[in-house]
Amino acid sequence: MNAAKLFWWPIDIIGCHLVGPSFVGGRSIEKVLKTGQELKKRGYYVTYNLLGEHFTNRESVELTVRTLKDLIRAMNNSNSGNVSIKPTQCGMQISPVLFHMKAKEIIDCGKKAGIQIEFDAESYEFIDHTFRVFREFASKLHYRGFVRQCVQA
Repeated sequence: MNAAKLFWWPIDIIGCHLVGPSFVGGRSIEKVLKTGQELKKRGYYVTYNLLGEHFTNRESVELTVRTLKDLIRAMNNSNSGNVSIKPTQCGMQISPVLFHMKAKEIIDCGKKAGIQIEFDAESYEFIDHTFRVFREFASKLHYRGFVRQCVQA
């Protein structure tokens, strides 16, 4: 285990077990959507966001995109929310071109289902590329209302 993983591992364990149940909706699409439905009943707006980032292999990227599209297609009026995409989870660390292609797949799926897709500006290292791809989609009339940008301080 490298130093970074060694440092974050206990924090992840504590966060997921003590605080996580408030923020981690489940380990399956069905469970996450059930949690989303319960939160919506209590008056919350829901953003669905898969855990994990900084993927460097295409198989993980493909699995992420497939999972996000399955999540979008499984939503209904009682559990719908917006879906967050993380650039490095969707191919940015491999190639900005790959991220653009995968973002388009997810946005098109979301648009078809009436679900907004939120770009998560997760890392300063990729922020310029993230904003560039976001602006490209946001500037197109047929994507207006379906893409949004999340920015952390």
